[in-house]
Amino acid sequence: MPKIIDVDKIDLTVEETLILKDVSFTVDAGDYIAIVGANGSGKTSLVKAILGLRTPQFGSIWIESSIIKNKKISYISQQVATQAKNFPITVFEVVQMGLYAEKKSMKFYNKEDNKRVHEMLKSLNIEHLANQQITSLSGGERQRALLGRSLISHPDVIILDEPTSALDPEFRSSFYELIDTINQQGVTILIITHDLGVLKNYVNKVLVLDHQVVFFGTSEDFLAQRDQFDELGVEV
Repeated sequence: MPKIIDVDKIDLTVEETLILKDVSFTVDAGDYIAIVGANGSGKTSLVKAILGLRTPQFGSIWIESSIIKNKKISYISQQVATQAKNFPITVFEVVQMGLYAEKKSMKFYNKEDNKRVHEMLKSLNIEHLANQQITSLSGGERQRALLGRSLISHPDVIILDEPTSALDPEFRSSFYELIDTINQQGVTILIITHDLGVLKNYVNKVLVLDHQVVFFGTSEDFLAQRDQFDELGVEV
């Protein structure tokens, strides 16, 4: 599969603290990559650098041009999910917001746009919640709504930052099944997670961070060597 993201020897300092040192790895189209490491190891800073929200002081991040031009990267974080539960907006409106980048204005949604929203809600099994306030939803339902907002713009890449940390186990399982289905449809997934089940059952590659790359390879190789990462405080 073609390479779509290339992180090349980046250093990242935030408020005079070195967060990332000489980090390099590549992402191929269709990958499902878990990013793991101890708390404070630089995982979220890395994905923010990929998203352009942090600027490395050294090195480079290359992203395939059509992904940049067409804004085909989506990001879902636990922080966004937490904020969403306090925001007075319906599930339909949350998913509809995913069309903003292509519409440029919320004033010009049409019948076809509304049809797309309903189809997305149906595909996520939350069409019956369309007119519900997102504040009234369970954690799992809220994450599906946020995922719908990301998916409706047909992204090539979805980056998730601990998306299930506040979910009950039953909701985690169904959420991961949904993400796996999306990946099988060709969407590249990068996920920050502490869930060993994800590494065993879904991802094809694992990146272990301790401010630098400690390991990058297949999930099978990671699981075979897992004990050696315990010393770094890697929590999975």
